[in-house]
Amino acid sequence: MGNLIAKLLGTSKGPKQLTKNPKVTEADQAVLELKLVRDEIERYKKRIMAMMDVETETARKLAQEGRRERALIVLKKKKLQSKAIEDSDSKLTQIEELVHGLETAAQNKMMFDAIKIGRDALVNLQKEVNSEGVECLMLDTREALEQQRCVSPRKLFIHLPSLGNLAHRLPAWSAASRVPSLRNSAKWTRTP
Repeated sequence: MGNLIAKLLGTSKGPKQLTKNPKVTEADQAVLELKLVRDEIERYKKRIMAMMDVETETARKLAQEGRRERALIVLKKKKLQSKAIEDSDSKLTQIEELVHGLETAAQNKMMFDAIKIGRDALVNLQKEVNSEGVECLMLDTREALEQQRCVSPRKLFIHLPSLGNLAHRLPAWSAASRVPSLRNSAKWTRTP
């Protein structure tokens, strides 16, 4: 099947030739860009989380030292950073949905192309096997069957040694058991 597809696509070395020099499509480029943005957002999120941990410790120390106003400012800053993390989480979700959608669309396109190639191959094969050839083949088959029916069972004769000699040797068995013994001792020949 792979050779058939390779022939249809015009390559001589088969399906391996198709994968050696893959082209980067716009969809591939878009997926790559989205994944790069996703990675950048994840790094940003990690930096913010590290800063939040530091600010939590700073607010705790300021509260212990009695500098409550300064501790409240640090906690407000932490709250803003928490909101930034939530925003980056929603952006990550959107990016993942886009990447999934693009990859699914690319797979669907590949499947569509494969189906199209298969359909074209089927059309080409159907052109090679035209209806006249099939009708001619069916007519030849019918004629062969008719000739086979003409050969009647009456033209086949069984030559047995004299049945009289065999009759006194056979024990008194049922008729069904005699037939195999007669056939084993008989010479089956076909006469014209």
